[in-house]
Amino acid sequence: MTREQQLAQAFVSLSDTYAHDLDPVLLLDRLTAHCVHLVGADAAGVMVATIGRAGVPNRGRSPGSAC
Repeated sequence: MTREQQLAQAFVSLSDTYAHDLDPVLLLDRLTAHCVHLVGADAAGVMVATIGRAGVPNRGRSPGSAC
């Protein structure tokens, strides 16, 4: 399989995860596995950050709700 075909297959695999019941851990696992395979790395990792006030993680408030 050519590199272009491998890249296309990776995008198809990642786009298959668009659904309401999306498991973000599964998506990130697939992403890192594809990155490792495509670039020939030994390992890959993902850092996840939340957006919120300093030192206070975002609790998933809905728009318009009180802080």
